[in-house]
Amino acid sequence: MTAPVKPTPETLPGSGLCGACKHRRIITSAKGSKFLMCKYHSVDARYSKYPALPMWQCAAFEGESTNSTNLHE
Repeated sequence: MTAPVKPTPETLPGSGLCGACKHRRIITSAKGSKFLMCKYHSVDARYSKYPALPMWQCAAFEGESTNSTNLHE
């Protein structure tokens, strides 16, 4: 069993793994809406540039607080 991912001040509520991943970039639109962009998409096109959230499993996930790719083990 792994420890849950600790949210950061920039984490968007309900974002799952993406909110704590080092490959994420928060995009803010001109109207103030926020989106998570996956920067790993530029390395491997199999990953969505703007993944459907919440994302609970991802082989490319790299976070500071866990090495697991699954929060629900």
